Amino acid sequence: MFEEVRDRLPDRFEQLPTQWFQGGSAARPVYRVRMPWDLRGQPDAPSSPVRLAVLPFENASPDPADGYFADGLTQEVIAAISKIRGLRVIARTSVHDYRQGRSSVSRVGSELGVASVLQGSVCKSLRRLRVTLQLTDTRANEPLWETSYDRELADVFAIQSEIAERTAAALRLELVGFDRELIRKRPTASLPAYNLFLKGLHAVHRSTVDGYTESLAYFEGAIREDPQFSLAYAHLANTLLILAGERIALADATPRAKALARRALELDSNSAEAHTARGNIALQIEQNWPVAEAEFRTALSLNPSDAGAHYWYAVLLKALRRFDEAIRELETVLELDPLWELPRNVLIGAYHSSGDLGSAIALAAEERGRRPGDPVPHVWLGLTYARAGRNEQARREATLASGPIPENYRIRRAVLWALLGEPEEARLLLRDFEAAARTRYVRPTVFATLLSVLGERTKALEWLERDQSESRTLWLDYQGRAFDPIRRTPRFQALLRALQLPNERTARS
Repeated sequence: MFEEVRDRLPDRFEQLPTQWFQGGSAARPVYRVRMPWDLRGQPDAPSSPVRLAVLPFENASPDPADGYFADGLTQEVIAAISKIRGLRVIARTSVHDYRQGRSSVSRVGSELGVASVLQGSVCKSLRRLRVTLQLTDTRANEPLWETSYDRELADVFAIQSEIAERTAAALRLELVGFDRELIRKRPTASLPAYNLFLKGLHAVHRSTVDGYTESLAYFEGAIREDPQFSLAYAHLANTLLILAGERIALADATPRAKALARRALELDSNSAEAHTARGNIALQIEQNWPVAEAEFRTALSLNPSDAGAHYWYAVLLKALRRFDEAIRELETVLELDPLWELPRNVLIGAYHSSGDLGSAIALAAEERGRRPGDPVPHVWLGLTYARAGRNEQARREATLASGPIPENYRIRRAVLWALLGEPEEARLLLRDFEAAARTRYVRPTVFATLLSVLGERTKALEWLERDQSESRTLWLDYQGRAFDPIRRTPRFQALLRALQLPNERTARS
């Protein structure tokens, strides 16, 4: 019904959370028409949003251990400024190495493609907080504004909102009422809870399993201090999803992550982080594609600069073979987080799966130049050359893809060699995983991938049917070339239907 009318009505549609209806067998997306009075006073974002980078704030506190506070406050200011309509804020992971004084503002502007840079320092002492800031135009290398806040520590939330509002004014961006309300909202009334929350963010930013594990205790402590702290619930849920299958069993992480995300939304329905957490649960655990899409779209309407939400939305779109949309989302991710390598790999995979082999080869070759010594671009180049029938070039890339390599790309490299008529690495890797499965969980799709490319079709399908009852992770891998030998079998097609995944004939471009 929606597909029939959306292009006939001039008004704009807004997708609402997916609903279950009485007598229905599946969740249905729900839409409403945004009427003129809904849009009045809410200007559209400019076609080319202003781009800004917030450099890591320097820790000027007497105690060097207070570095976590400066780090966490940087992330919170990024989150506040990201709510400004018409602004795109570079993600923290891409500004991490641009410490104040180490790089000129003009260099930051050139390398990150931003028009302005916000930098400063934070001094925390007892109950006082001093924040010194400067917003600089990267082209003219001149300050747009500079200021200092010398306040009580309890004023930290007011400082964040004032920074966002002054930044919007300096960049001549209008703050509409709803945006201003989001910016001014206090996440918690408890300073001890907020302090623990910032420590949790600091641990997460290490991007290691140990860091994620350490952050759990901080987020849990923040919730104990303030049971109404929605952001702490959302971050705890997302961290549990990251650790699921690593330090925490999936069966243990799943119900708790669901409950945390649900509680985060109950406490704050306008939390982009909470909607992202709910979307990730729908995507990674429930495989409920309509709910995942509705949640990611809601999160991005609340925070268009959330690179993580754009990334996971792109993963969903790629799984559904909506490649053009996935590629646009991944390009947005790289605009927001240009130094993040993971979306570059996924973008190569999206080009590859869509059949745009020229773009896949061009981007993989570019990544090979950017990341010398990294075998991953060689694996992608090899797979794409092999699909294009350029086997000699594929063999050369397979040979160059040596050295330490992530497990999932070790599997892809074994698949590449098997496609080139040399299956020995796939056999060795299969034995390695069989041994590893005695002491840790190995996804059934790993065995199915290797068995399929080795010609063990019946066993591969048996493992995929086991995956259907255990972890339902086929959606991650089903587009890979390893499954070509079994792709058109009735059993494989039945698995796709059970997961509501498209095949080539039912895919929507």
